[in-house]
Amino acid sequence: MELKATDLRINNLVYELGEDKEVIIIGSIEAGDFRFYVTNHKDEQIGSDFLLPIPLTEEWLLRFDISDDYFYHIDDGLLVFGIQVFPDNYYNTVLAELKYVHQLQNLYFALTGEELEYTPTKK
Repeated sequence: MELKATDLRINNLVYELGEDKEVIIIGSIEAGDFRFYVTNHKDEQIGSDFLLPIPLTEEWLLRFDISDDYFYHIDDGLLVFGIQVFPDNYYNTVLAELKYVHQLQNLYFALTGEELEYTPTKK
């Protein structure tokens, strides 16, 4: 998938290409002549041709701190995602074909108005 500036929000997680793929947190997004640029959490500017979306896996879902508020199931790229958005254990179930971490972050923000908290893994 080629990333588009319109697919991303500040605080989205993506991979930066380099010797190793590094997870970066988007701090800003700017349009350029033939590509867009993001600023990472280290205040470095990175061109869109050096960015990749992060595939959404169960491992990634477990890195987000929402375990008490949601349920999920992944089947052939279809994420069935239910999230408690109202009190009294009422779940709103969303069926969406989400393939990437930033798509889940954007959906969560749209439903709750809050950022999805991320726990990095240790190297």
